[in-house]
Amino acid sequence: MLPYRQLPYAMNGATQELVEGNSQRTIDAAAEWKKEAVRIPENERDWRWVEFLISFTGHYDNSVGHDVNVIQIPVGGHAEWLQNCTCRD
Repeated sequence: MLPYRQLPYAMNGATQELVEGNSQRTIDAAAEWKKEAVRIPENERDWRWVEFLISFTGHYDNSVGHDVNVIQIPVGGHAEWLQNCTCRD
């Protein structure tokens, strides 16, 4: 089990690099996120940042899609879908 931390964990190496790295693509992603974040309500930015990182990973890894499902699982609480792209019409 991984310990709690402020930064998200990722199973995909490219996504993890975007979270923690110092590469050019990390710098590019951070610049793009800075532009997008201003249009996102502040109370959604944490999970929308993770959504962005996964979607941005799709630019480098064809096995990663651009539609992102997001579920919130609070400690001791009930899971809640923040975004579920699976059942779109």
